[in-house]
Amino acid sequence: MQVRSATAVLTPHVQSIEQTLRDPNLTSDVEAFGEILSISLLAIAQLSKGWQKNPPEELQRVLTAAMAVCRNVVVAFAKSPLVRNSTSVLLQRMILSLGHLVLEFLPGFLGPLLSYCTLEEDVLDCSQLMNQTCIKFKEGACPAIDSSVVVFLQKVLAIQLTSDVSPPPHLITEQLSIRKQAFSTLHHIVTNKATAVLYSDTNVGSLNDVLKLMVDGAVAVPGRLGGLRSTLS
Repeated sequence: MQVRSATAVLTPHVQSIEQTLRDPNLTSDVEAFGEILSISLLAIAQLSKGWQKNPPEELQRVLTAAMAVCRNVVVAFAKSPLVRNSTSVLLQRMILSLGHLVLEFLPGFLGPLLSYCTLEEDVLDCSQLMNQTCIKFKEGACPAIDSSVVVFLQKVLAIQLTSDVSPPPHLITEQLSIRKQAFSTLHHIVTNKATAVLYSDTNVGSLNDVLKLMVDGAVAVPGRLGGLRSTLS
């Protein structure tokens, strides 16, 4: 009875997203439609809280179908900060609720999220998603984050690029906070046995620069980027 009730509540949200995405005026107002879609994403995330792991098969089918539809949302509206944040919340819930079933979807979500990763909040969300994936799935996380690791590091460095020789203290603090997420993600990759992702065919060409990033973080003064622009930027 509980599963049927949850399914009955979830399904209209999925249908509402599909209907909104078919609206001919969809691209005319990113802010308004982004808010509408983000509300549906958060509703699905909240409704999945009742199943931390191994939901019944009927509910798995609904949640999996929801993932496919929600991926269309972030592809179409990645430029909306509300949609990016709501998508991150949804994925964090789905990692818990769907387990390994979520892995096939993650690259399709992380790509659009990283393409518009321009704010400190975006860096934090993407870092937390990759960290959680590594913690949950260990070496099984590698295929899901393979195409995202170096792109994420590129985004961190791009946000930090500045022409200021001596940036003001508040900018130094912000830059250190952003860089911390890069170090945190690399730490989670290594400590959770997902190190193979760093020397995959996709990322091995950037391995030396990843190591330089870690060294730079350990010995450089705040705000200094080190010699990483050649490959990662």
